[in-house]
Amino acid sequence: MRVEDASNYSYYRGNEKPVNPNPPMNSLETPRIASVLSDLHVRASRDWRVLPRALPAVIGGALRGRTAMESAKPHLKDAFIPVDPAQGRALYQFARARRARHIVEFGA
Repeated sequence: MRVEDASNYSYYRGNEKPVNPNPPMNSLETPRIASVLSDLHVRASRDWRVLPRALPAVIGGALRGRTAMESAKPHLKDAFIPVDPAQGRALYQFARARRARHIVEFGA
């Protein structure tokens, strides 16, 4: 039995880019998007102080007959209301499975 160097029979000529051996499974796993999502989750985890800041406004609003949301809205308008990473992946898969062309995100 004779063993030869298989590179002699390769179609790879040396000037092409080598294929990524571990390509991302979906666009959420690409380095750029994964980095942005990670950064947003870190920023959301630091946003816990919003609720204590809104509490006095909610109490004051209740004394004036306003709803909690009306009173807290100025404090919550820029607050993160994150989706858990696992839930985000599931939402992404649902959207891809449905071949969604438009997705609307909305909050209170």
